[in-house]
Amino acid sequence: MTEAERLELLKKLSPAKRALLVQALLERKAAAPAAGIPRRGGDGPVPLSSGQRRMWLAQQMDLESPAANLTAPLRLDGALDVRALAAGLTEVVRRHEALRTGIEALDGEPVAAILPPGPLNVPVIDLAGLPFPRTEEEGLRLAAAEARRPFDLARPPMLRARLVRTVPDSHLLLLTVHHVAADGWSVAILIREMVALYGAFVTGQPSRLPEPPIQYADYAA
Repeated sequence: MTEAERLELLKKLSPAKRALLVQALLERKAAAPAAGIPRRGGDGPVPLSSGQRRMWLAQQMDLESPAANLTAPLRLDGALDVRALAAGLTEVVRRHEALRTGIEALDGEPVAAILPPGPLNVPVIDLAGLPFPRTEEEGLRLAAAEARRPFDLARPPMLRARLVRTVPDSHLLLLTVHHVAADGWSVAILIREMVALYGAFVTGQPSRLPEPPIQYADYAA
């Protein structure tokens, strides 16, 4: 059956039957074994995906645009171990190569450059000395300014973190990630990993998260 014939057949189905057909196809796909993506080998150039190339080209047209910034301001109430939090975020960046991948031009062509793991700087801004509600107003202003601050795709990491202390036992964690390294769905995964790693590190335990089986560059290749 040709693609055109399939489309004609679908048009003849009622909306309810089309919905059932889509659901059945999704369930069959979910049950099928996923095609394996091999790990890339060698030390050659790291390929870009089409999405990474598009975002790099878009940034060349407007280097100051924050349009690809994804922000996740999180309110953290209670006692906070800042060192454990920074260690957890550093481990998140280590685990995911995409967060430490930059894009640079080589003979006019964009190529990916993956940085080795290193500590993620998490500066702390203390507003606890300000009167309320100025602390909240200043916290919101800082969050908006952070969301508007553009990334330089040639200078990873593609994840930034700022910690704003509003009162002695309350903080605002400003997480910003570039869309070249994550989307809304994967930002939720990064936050879950950060929470799990913080819980381990604050008690002096090692990470129990399994290593990712593949990296984004494996998929791009």
